[in-house]
Amino acid sequence: MLCVKSIGTEAAAAEIAAHARPGATVLSIQNGITNAETLRRLLPEHKIVQGMVPYNVVHLGPGRWHRATWGDLAAEDGGGMRALSERIGDRPGRLRLTGDIEGIAWGKLVYNLGNAVNALSGLTILEELKQRGYRQVFAAAIAELTALLCLAGIEPARIGAVGPDRLPRILNLPDFLFRHIALRKWKIDPKGRGSMADDFDAGRKTEVDYLNGEVVRLAERLGRTAPVNAAIVALVKEAEVGGRKQWSGPELRRRVLGH
Repeated sequence: MLCVKSIGTEAAAAEIAAHARPGATVLSIQNGITNAETLRRLLPEHKIVQGMVPYNVVHLGPGRWHRATWGDLAAEDGGGMRALSERIGDRPGRLRLTGDIEGIAWGKLVYNLGNAVNALSGLTILEELKQRGYRQVFAAAIAELTALLCLAGIEPARIGAVGPDRLPRILNLPDFLFRHIALRKWKIDPKGRGSMADDFDAGRKTEVDYLNGEVVRLAERLGRTAPVNAAIVALVKEAEVGGRKQWSGPELRRRVLGH
């Protein structure tokens, strides 16, 4: 089971090639869209299965990890995954098999576009979502992606409480309505933070090229542009090299959306 950040996929593949038995199955449960493709290129003698982790995990300190959201692991139905799913059974860590891993991967990316917004806010996910400026940036990034997916003929799966088509409208609600309708229903864990926020804190390179950057590359393949996600990528990369890491909601909205 490969769980490294997307920026470590190639290095992990080299270790797998050196130490795993020929023909071993590698289950990639990583963020982004292209990790399984990368692994198939680098590990032609192995069976590569794409998977997805739907929930958020927060690092609380040495040896302390907190699962802040819900959902089941998902994987392609093949490569021995049925036997693994049956072995795990109906308990924590259960594995849901699917014939639409592409839709699930893009559906997860819809939510992962908020990772960068959360990191740039410097807040927990709950406190960030209470402020409309941050939500407007997140909503615009999602709307940009879903429009491109429609052009590409790809239907993102519903991963969270709200489908990708409705999520931007809900995020754009005024603060009063959002707090009293969406936040009450979603019950967001007050400790939840995006993994990119941990990267900022540790001074590590982030996965932004494999999250918002995927939207930019999809737009390029379609002969279009993705200015919202491109602007978010630029801000994260500036932060990685010592630039500004924390923005207020209105500041981030003006910088990314221009208003």
